[in-house]
Amino acid sequence: MNRKRIDRGESPQLPAVQGVAPIQVVRIRDIRSCKRLLGRLIVQLQKGEIGETTAKTLCFLLTSYAQIASASDFEERLAKLEKLKEEDE
Repeated sequence: MNRKRIDRGESPQLPAVQGVAPIQVVRIRDIRSCKRLLGRLIVQLQKGEIGETTAKTLCFLLTSYAQIASASDFEERLAKLEKLKEEDE
């Protein structure tokens, strides 16, 4: 990846492999961006812009991210509720 592009805030691209178009690198910040990227991957796979193996790998990573983010969100909400309960007692 081109470090200068990253430093300027531009989205880097992964290089094309075996005639497959380069993949735009997208930062995952939350479940919404995860969902948006998954939708893009489905379209890119259907158009033949990315390979099946790449799509499977990225979908696995997105699924893992979503599960971790959901668990983290749950833990934060639970901690807030426990703190409120302690304050009421």
